[in-house]
Amino acid sequence: MPSLKSIRLDTSAMDNGVWLTFFTDPVTKKSIRVRIASMNSPNYTKSVQDLTRARRAEIKANGGNLPSASIEEIQRVAAGQALVTGWEGIENDQGEEIPFSREASVNFMLDRAYSEFYEWVIENAGTRERYREQTVALAAKN
Repeated sequence: MPSLKSIRLDTSAMDNGVWLTFFTDPVTKKSIRVRIASMNSPNYTKSVQDLTRARRAEIKANGGNLPSASIEEIQRVAAGQALVTGWEGIENDQGEEIPFSREASVNFMLDRAYSEFYEWVIENAGTRERYREQTVALAAKN
């Protein structure tokens, strides 16, 4: 019989993120690793709420609704502010490592050229299994 441990979520991992590999270069073997928090984290919820509140005038002007482009922008900014909590191995075109910052994270999320990265972040942030205590404990051992 499964124990509660098998379904319990690691709230620290949900809030602070878990490390995942986005890409490994087959030639250099260098990897881009990203720490991703859960979409169920209070930080993400607060970010979406704050960004939505800041658009009250736009909501009122559109009959109580936001245009889909505005909703997408809110989601992308919130992902950069609250879902991506760290990274390593991201380099610019000159081969210099780009240090993690919320500002850089938001810029990546908003840049359509990096839509695949944004979609990967969203997919992983919404996967509950990543944040189960058992899964986090196993990942820490490897």
